[in-house]
Amino acid sequence: MKTWLVTFVTTVTVVAAVAAHTQDAVSKEMEPVQGTWVMTQINGDATPGDTALVISGSKYSETVNGTVDESGIFKIDASKTPMTVDLIIQEGDATGKTQLGIFDVKGDTMRLLLNTAGDRTRPTSLEKADGELFIVAQKKK
Repeated sequence: MKTWLVTFVTTVTVVAAVAAHTQDAVSKEMEPVQGTWVMTQINGDATPGDTALVISGSKYSETVNGTVDESGIFKIDASKTPMTVDLIIQEGDATGKTQLGIFDVKGDTMRLLLNTAGDRTRPTSLEKADGELFIVAQKKK
């Protein structure tokens, strides 16, 4: 019984330590994108109304005039240049689809290029092509 208890406590401690380390790594990778990003341009045109991308942890929501239009998981790979993003859409018109894209963050400006939700190809440069959505957003302070 004593051996079982020691093994159990050791296993729980190791699992908790690994989970905490993994959470820290994700947090550091996601840190530059956290917060509210006010969209200023979509495909080169001024954004109508109040449109924002809110990223909290690994979750995102897109709001238009204060109403959530789309939400889901914001999954990035910061080891790539430009960084890649997968929007795993859980709420909105494209629920159940993944939208692949690339982005960069310089100071308080994010440039984001997304392909059509469900398309399995990812943009390769931050130069817009047909069918892609190019967004410029400013971090709200």
